[in-house]
Amino acid sequence: MSLSIYNLVLFHERPAIKLSLPHVLRVGQNGNAYFFMQLTIAAPKKTEDLEIVTDVDFQLNPEGKSDRSPRARFWWDEVIRFKRRPEDGWEHAGDPNPFVIAQDKPQMPFLSFVAEDWKFAAGEYKGTLTLHRASGQQSLIEEFCLIFTQKDIEELAKEKGEDWWYPYRNDDPSGSDQHGDCYVRWSGY
Repeated sequence: MSLSIYNLVLFHERPAIKLSLPHVLRVGQNGNAYFFMQLTIAAPKKTEDLEIVTDVDFQLNPEGKSDRSPRARFWWDEVIRFKRRPEDGWEHAGDPNPFVIAQDKPQMPFLSFVAEDWKFAAGEYKGTLTLHRASGQQSLIEEFCLIFTQKDIEELAKEKGEDWWYPYRNDDPSGSDQHGDCYVRWSGY
């Protein structure tokens, strides 16, 4: 009987959800500043309850000498999907809406964020991604660092047609000794 009560309580707890950032971020500048990232949000423990992510906030703040004002004000623009390969561009897949997280249905949305009339500058940035939860439990927060070199800024400023965004990785072995786990420009495609 006590085992049954324990199981009943366990299965009706709010799910403990886990947020994981991707190894690749896509960054672009085409009049505005753009950020694209595919998250993984899962409930790793068995539960019958659901969690609803009601909103997603994204901040990108310069660190140290790259500090300048005004700071970027990114907003969640849309959910996207790539047409075939990332190089082929993307299309609108959905508007910013709450999404459900269940143990048997992890979510992997590809989110697009925009900062109007703002441009990147060379230096290191601290990114903060916050997922707000309907249950009232503490928001999920993931932080990361991103480095732009002067060469990156020059590439972002060029007229590019369809190729106006670039991949940044946090797992590129060629730069890990210099940049640790920071996302850096990757040209491996």
